[in-house]
Amino acid sequence: MKDSKNTSIDLIKENRKSISRIANKIYKILPKAFTYDPLLDCPPKFRRDDVPFIYIVSLKGYEARYTKRPTLAEIKAWVRLNYQMLCVSGHYIGVWWYEGYYYLDISIAVFGEARALAIASANHQVCIFHLASKRDIPVPEQYPKAS
Repeated sequence: MKDSKNTSIDLIKENRKSISRIANKIYKILPKAFTYDPLLDCPPKFRRDDVPFIYIVSLKGYEARYTKRPTLAEIKAWVRLNYQMLCVSGHYIGVWWYEGYYYLDISIAVFGEARALAIASANHQVCIFHLASKRDIPVPEQYPKAS
């Protein structure tokens, strides 16, 4: 049986490998916009019948904005900072470009537009992403931004 010190060292080494793997994947795909499941190392998978009802919503507090394409070191720093949240099943990495900025964020998949808009509003988001149509949907004024 390994002692706890060796087990902790092995866990740290494994975390570093995972952080590097995730950061390298993001860096290679940029500047394209995409959603990525860091646990499965691929785009999120959904049942085909569910896709028309799925919306991607960013979570407040896990977004990074860059004025130019982020470097591999910047991406690794963001992944390291958010690693615990990225290890939760159903949390995805969103990478996108908007009004001259690159963004990295942690997103979730939400079933149903009304629910997605409400969650987006609570997370101070200006839009949600509709998976089937591959388009952004603005959060309307009926969902006032939480302060």
